[in-house]
Amino acid sequence: MSKAGEMQLADGILMNLPEHPDQQLEIAQQITRFAVSGRVANLEGELDCLTLKLVEKAAIVEDLQARVSAVESMLGGITAKLAVALQDQVPTLAW
Repeated sequence: MSKAGEMQLADGILMNLPEHPDQQLEIAQQITRFAVSGRVANLEGELDCLTLKLVEKAAIVEDLQARVSAVESMLGGITAKLAVALQDQVPTLAW
């Protein structure tokens, strides 16, 4: 029976592990490096995908900002014309 916290390895794996602890540690480090490099590769792939989405969203935002600016400009012109038209329509009252 193993102590709490210890992991049991399959007999096939144990037979192929070197007996010296330093060599076992080296193998464990290599396995860890492979696992970490695989995870890093996955994260880099996610980063590329998210970066592409961010660029697409930024382009949409830029387009919408240009549209808002154009509408605000048009609204300013219409407001000015409306003010002039209202002044022309309202007779001046002499008190």
